[in-house]
Amino acid sequence: MAATEMSSRPRGLPLACLLALAAATPALAELGTPEPGQVRKWVCQATGGLPSSYVTKVLAVEDGLLVMEEQIDREIGRIEVPLGVQGLHLYKHRVLPLGKGERRQRFDPAAFAGYATLEPGAEMTVDVEETDGKQTWTWRYSVKVGAPKLVTQELLGEVEVIPVSEERWIYNDRLGTSYDFNVVPERSLVLNWRYKTPEGEQACDLYLAYKKKVRQPAE
Repeated sequence: MAATEMSSRPRGLPLACLLALAAATPALAELGTPEPGQVRKWVCQATGGLPSSYVTKVLAVEDGLLVMEEQIDREIGRIEVPLGVQGLHLYKHRVLPLGKGERRQRFDPAAFAGYATLEPGAEMTVDVEETDGKQTWTWRYSVKVGAPKLVTQELLGEVEVIPVSEERWIYNDRLGTSYDFNVVPERSLVLNWRYKTPEGEQACDLYLAYKKKVRQPAE
């Protein structure tokens, strides 16, 4: 799914949205399990101080979590995301770059089952609690899955994607974000996205996709 925030709260930068999605079978487009070493880079046209580049690298898949390094405008952080929600602004634990603290979210991943299966027409509304260790706030997420369609992208050419939209806002506050992205299940990718906050907008497109060897810990 980082270096900028809304007020004292995270601005909901598309981190998890930057996450590498797992391969799916052609017959059933659903999120699977990514492989360690997958690297993805997106470049963005952005306003309002939102980042202009994202890079994610899958470090491990363990205990039902996708563990990744993320670079936001070349600053490195770390994020842990429950399998089945990667691609959305959701995570269990996130360490922000430049020593800007940590974030944790609490929610039931099963509540997003319609997204995990990329079921066209699926709609979910779920409350997610988030904390920075000092303050706690609640987001209401509204996620909708669209029907498959063909698009043309500079790196991959013509591919079939599944569009997904995410709207979220904070209770008792006017702050909210809008996020629309395209998933290419068989290539394990979020192809591109558009993201809006009260402060600015961002349009990002896949720039690089490859796999690196991940060092195994010494026994």
